[in-house]
Amino acid sequence: MWKMVKYCFSVFLRNLTPNHVAFILDGNRRYARLHSFESVIDGHKKGAEVVLNIIPLLKSLGIKYVSLFIFSRDNFLRKGEVENMMELLHRNFHKEKQWLYNLNAKILISGDMNLLPENIKAILNEIVNETKDKNEMILNLCCAYSCSTEIETSLRTFSKEFVDIREDIKDNNHRNVMKSTKLGCITDRNKLFYVKFEDLYDCDVDSHILNYKLKIREFWQCLYNPQIPPPKILIRTSGETRLSDFLFYQACFNTKIYFIETLWPAINRFTIIFVIIHYLLFYN
Repeated sequence: MWKMVKYCFSVFLRNLTPNHVAFILDGNRRYARLHSFESVIDGHKKGAEVVLNIIPLLKSLGIKYVSLFIFSRDNFLRKGEVENMMELLHRNFHKEKQWLYNLNAKILISGDMNLLPENIKAILNEIVNETKDKNEMILNLCCAYSCSTEIETSLRTFSKEFVDIREDIKDNNHRNVMKSTKLGCITDRNKLFYVKFEDLYDCDVDSHILNYKLKIREFWQCLYNPQIPPPKILIRTSGETRLSDFLFYQACFNTKIYFIETLWPAINRFTIIFVIIHYLLFYN
């Protein structure tokens, strides 16, 4: 059965499959509690095993880019789990290092590496360096990641100075702009920026609020890994219907978001295939 499914994809759908699929790997802790594991870390271990099964599947289906939300910046607030999670991450990266090399995929890291322990930074840098010339797939590991931090960092890179418009908010013209449904708001502490989200490849955006001409294409080049296109599909498991600060800017560009009830450790390859077929039939 599985060989037949793979054959159908390789013959008929390989050139149509989405080029980028992103995952929020949610539900590991609930899975551990549901199955009465000794520790929630055991749920994360089970989730890591699923990753090892899903990535080769995606590669065989011809998907070029895969992004995995493996550790949120907000997870550092869980003081009781952070140390165990860091230990698990280091052990998994060290254990599966050869598996990553054999995957023949380029490994990229998105996130604030400065927040990670030195031993994890060292092994991630080693993996990134060893796979930099691979080209069959690009695997984007989002570790210590938050999209709001990525946007803030990118804005600081993109613009040399910030525009404080707090005193101008009362102006009627600015009020009208703020009410426009075509404008998105990015807040950086006490600085406000209003950016019109146009098409990524056809955009010269003028705003009288900003004192410079904002080009979305140039801003995109300031993201963590600008060579990665916006995801075509974003999948979140466990039934939660929010993005949790994951790629919400990138998902503005025609991303189809699937919220799946299944917990991540319980997900299987047929669920992934069903999502991709659904996307191809109704959204491609």
